[in-house]
Amino acid sequence: MIFFLLMKKGRVDRPNWLINGFRQAVQDVRLLDISMEGYSFTWFKSLGTDRAVEEKLDRAMANIVWGTLFPNAKLECLTAASSDHYPILLCCENITAHMMRKRFKFDAWLTEPGFKDFVCGQWINNEHEDMINKLDACG
Repeated sequence: MIFFLLMKKGRVDRPNWLINGFRQAVQDVRLLDISMEGYSFTWFKSLGTDRAVEEKLDRAMANIVWGTLFPNAKLECLTAASSDHYPILLCCENITAHMMRKRFKFDAWLTEPGFKDFVCGQWINNEHEDMINKLDACG
């Protein structure tokens, strides 16, 4: 799906409500679109004809935490011999040695009595909030 009409070239444009809905859904869950280097369109149809269409359909997204771990991440659009989608390659630097040493710890809140009721209560009390704010209310 495209974020803006400029991510499409040729034929009939997609309806604005569809583009806006996709963009809003991505914003609601606070995802970042990883930038693409090189050719920006990733899908094509009928190239070389008057009905040619190209769009940026394929992408990679990340949350803010991932973006801070890999601030220089980029996508590279490659070529494909037998597909109408150009493959994309995610290029990113390794995280620092400090971050590698940090161990993941899972607090077993799921096994605590009353945990499910607490989460359900927070979800109901924040019913008009987006998903991220509902999750924040549980923290």
